[in-house]
Amino acid sequence: MVFCGQSLQDSNAIWLIRSLDSAELLTYHSTIFLQHQNSNAYLDIHTKRDSKSPVSGLTEVSCGSNDNYSDYTWILEHDNSENGEYLKTRDVVILRNTFQDFTSNKHKEETLGSHEVTFTIDNDKLQEVFAHGGEHTENDKWCIELID
Repeated sequence: MVFCGQSLQDSNAIWLIRSLDSAELLTYHSTIFLQHQNSNAYLDIHTKRDSKSPVSGLTEVSCGSNDNYSDYTWILEHDNSENGEYLKTRDVVILRNTFQDFTSNKHKEETLGSHEVTFTIDNDKLQEVFAHGGEHTENDKWCIELID
């Protein structure tokens, strides 16, 4: 389980890690899904990469139940080689999505990122999360809290 928010008290900020590889121990380079606990929707990225995020204009990610496998799978990578083989609490990770660009017929990847910039929808203040194809930055690092 991971969360994106100020505290675990916000159940709307909790995401479950689903894996194709193992239910018990997650190794780095595993393919995972992030499932929103409250809605059961998966963190989804648009394969065509034509939907842009509202603030930065980068690739939009959202909660969806798309039936295109590559749209909601993420590859779990460690931020540094000292993390070890298995995912542990407090590890800092990078999540990337790989896809086939049908326009150029090349294999590409994008990294999940965020920043402090917020936007408002229906009086709700939201933090932007997006995907991008650039170099990894501090905004692409996610700290994991594993909870039973």
